[in-house]
Amino acid sequence: MGQDGFRVPSRIHDIGSLVVQTKQWSSKPSVEDLWMAYLLVCVPAERTNDEIHALQSWFYQEVEEQGYELLLSL
Repeated sequence: MGQDGFRVPSRIHDIGSLVVQTKQWSSKPSVEDLWMAYLLVCVPAERTNDEIHALQSWFYQEVEEQGYELLLSL
């Protein structure tokens, strides 16, 4: 947790909406595309680079652990 109370989420909320958004941008979406959708939709613009990197690390781990990349191929 940072000085302003920043902490990485415990789970990705509303993954279905992110997958739908990602599929609108790309005909063959990747996990990187899913990350960009998450970044644009869920991460406030005032986050620092360190906070964004922490979120990115958490995001890729969460995607792998939960198998969310399978949703991209549906």
